[in-house]
Amino acid sequence: MRWVNGHVVVKHPRAAWAGLQEPQILVNARLDQLKGTHSGLSVNQKKERQNLYDQAKKKFNLDSAIDLIEPLISEDVLDRMADLVIEADRTPLLAFPHPGFDDDDAIDGETPVQPLPANAIPFAFSAILAEQLGIDEDRELIQSERVGRTKLNRWLRFLCQPSFDGGVDRDRPYILLDDVVTTGGTLAALRSHIVRSGGRVIAVSALAHSSGRPFEFPVARATLDVLLSLYSEGMRALWARKIGHDLEHLTEAEARTLVDWGEEQRRSGVESGTSLLYALRDRLDEAAAKGR
Repeated sequence: MRWVNGHVVVKHPRAAWAGLQEPQILVNARLDQLKGTHSGLSVNQKKERQNLYDQAKKKFNLDSAIDLIEPLISEDVLDRMADLVIEADRTPLLAFPHPGFDDDDAIDGETPVQPLPANAIPFAFSAILAEQLGIDEDRELIQSERVGRTKLNRWLRFLCQPSFDGGVDRDRPYILLDDVVTTGGTLAALRSHIVRSGGRVIAVSALAHSSGRPFEFPVARATLDVLLSLYSEGMRALWARKIGHDLEHLTEAEARTLVDWGEEQRRSGVESGTSLLYALRDRLDEAAAKGR
């Protein structure tokens, strides 16, 4: 992050929304089902699933991740993904955001081995889908920064977005995956890396979301109109300057977050337009300064 004239500035460029054959994020299950806290589970079922989740999420236990995931994969989502594979002009590749690691780093016996990521769930999710769909996984793409987005609030999610490295196959389309999706910012960043490197992304799927239902990935025109009516046309320049990409490149969930906050502020007495725009600018600055 940089500070310019007392205001935070970050650069998170994103590619324009184009090439998606499926504009919705295909969600398989509810987040509480994944975590084992769903009210429909018995006490023993909750205990079993929470243990699997802890082992898979925190200790890179692939066997636990597979046992956790398999009952949650939606047949409807799997069918839609199979249709996308059939409809694609070339066989797609599966890719998901994960930090890089290389066990060969320690070949000299002195350099510490870079540890594996703690979360095995996206690895298992990708492996299961690759087998079910009969397609390959792409492990070339890696997250080059660990920003810990799971624990970030809505403001730091805008300010602290991941970046990615790795070669992109320009001949085969990609289907992107993640274990949990909130606002879709991480998947949008991975998609942008692929698109700006000459590749294509045709669909995105998540194992879990709080609602358990598919939802729009790119920002909808109607949501963008509401956003501009709240904050004024000046929102375009402010967002490009502070965050580094156009409003049109937001995800639908990110845009709804900004709309909801703007409406909260209006109810508390902040006027729409310039006053609300400056309030948003100051809230982002506060988040950057205090880390919350």
